[in-house]
Amino acid sequence: MERSLSIPARLSELSAVREAVIDFIGPGLDETEKGRVVLTIDEAVSNVITHGYNCDESKTVDIGMKSDHNSFTFIISDTAGEFNPLLSAPADMGAYHEHGHSSGLGVDVYRRIMKVQYIRNAEGGNRLILVKEKKNENQ
Repeated sequence: MERSLSIPARLSELSAVREAVIDFIGPGLDETEKGRVVLTIDEAVSNVITHGYNCDESKTVDIGMKSDHNSFTFIISDTAGEFNPLLSAPADMGAYHEHGHSSGLGVDVYRRIMKVQYIRNAEGGNRLILVKEKKNENQ
């Protein structure tokens, strides 16, 4: 099964992304895992809008969604400057709280919840591939 969604780079569009992801997953994951996936996609798309595009509403974010018997795959594509989240150092939680930060954990969130791959598009932009394995009913 495959679906795609293209949104303008507006944070107000995140609710439509969340709804589309929830609808796409359907009963394929339990509610806890579904919530984690939604959080991950929300964080990744929010990062593109806020950091990649600096909230330039003339830009778009494309989200491809694929499902097979083993996994859900989400491909987030943009035309922003190069950013490979796999090269980011993990957050130092002690320093994070000590300094009173209130953001900056999104990359850690999606690296912990899903398998993450990064591809720099040949024509420019980024492609973030997020994969969530389905639990085998025999496990």
